[in-house]
Amino acid sequence: MPKRAMSEQAMISGDPRVEVVLRELGEPEAVYQIGLPRFLFQLAISLTLILIGVLINYLWWVHGPQRLDHLALLLLFPPFLGVVVIGRLLRQRGLMLLLYPTGLLHLRRAQAEVVLWQEVDQMFLHFNRLKERIVEHDQEGKRTAYLLRPAASFTDDLLHSWLTLVCQDGRELQITPAVSRYHHLVLEVQRRIFPILWQKVWQQLQEQGFATFGPLLISDRGLHWSKAVLPWNQFDSLRIHNGKLLIRQKKLWKTWRSTAVSTVPNLPIFWALVDQLHQAVPQAGEPSTSGNMACGTE
Repeated sequence: MPKRAMSEQAMISGDPRVEVVLRELGEPEAVYQIGLPRFLFQLAISLTLILIGVLINYLWWVHGPQRLDHLALLLLFPPFLGVVVIGRLLRQRGLMLLLYPTGLLHLRRAQAEVVLWQEVDQMFLHFNRLKERIVEHDQEGKRTAYLLRPAASFTDDLLHSWLTLVCQDGRELQITPAVSRYHHLVLEVQRRIFPILWQKVWQQLQEQGFATFGPLLISDRGLHWSKAVLPWNQFDSLRIHNGKLLIRQKKLWKTWRSTAVSTVPNLPIFWALVDQLHQAVPQAGEPSTSGNMACGTE
């Protein structure tokens, strides 16, 4: 992508907008946009929720007990959820994401925004369950990426899944499963950003003696949470369960600490660094190995 081919924010009118972008930037590696079947399905679900909610409330207030209690408040949930889903659909009209080697182009209606990989300072993942971790290497065996693949389900994709990129200048770009092949896009974004963020985190660790990930700190001593420290020789594993990151301690039946996945910036980098430092510490008198990694799912 030419460095000055287009400004970070540009106005493109109509849907010749894509042709304009292609003339400026060339062909993207991949295109992600609102899928019509998914759009129609979510629209049908939201309208159904609203209609059911209106019918139930009519029966309750006209032919039913006609009293305000906890059950009556619960009856408001279906139409409220339906309105929320319709609101999201309206905001996502014309949404399209174009993937380039040096960045991501976000198109929505007449607006376009470019996020360069080099500009990304933090990446926040929000998901409920982890399907797998993927570690990629080049031909020389050097690790090139450490990826977290969220488990896909209709409920999670509708309510609990998104990815937020935060740039150095404070700009934010949120990506949701509204776009087709969302889980593929999440992996591609992680793959492009990993080498850049890994270098920054490793440099911070070398210069300051620790690396910060939201409420958590990593050092050569172990994992830090406020004033509590979990030494590497007592660390057991990282797990994802119901949208929370669980830090497990050896010989302890409960979790040492837990926090929402979305509160830990650069979670794949955090996980990779924990694996690397943990594996470097001999366990129970045995020599350190580099084969097995901490379990990632629960």
